[in-house]
Amino acid sequence: MTNTVFRKTAVAVALVAAGIALGWGVSQWRTANSHAVGASPASTEAAKADRKVLYWYDPMSPTQKFDKPGKSPYMDMALV
Repeated sequence: MTNTVFRKTAVAVALVAAGIALGWGVSQWRTANSHAVGASPASTEAAKADRKVLYWYDPMSPTQKFDKPGKSPYMDMALV
């Protein structure tokens, strides 16, 4: 009787450990594949340079929009 309880416990622990290892492996694989492969830093900088800023906003009050960069009149923080 004790031998079967030990086996069931060992199998349960092994399945939990395998599930954790599988989850960790999948998360590592997804993280590695989510990064842009083959995109050079020069091409990403060129893509950023082509974009136009639509508006600036205060991080503490994101609903208020401004036409140009500077300091926020509300919190004296830099607009982003």
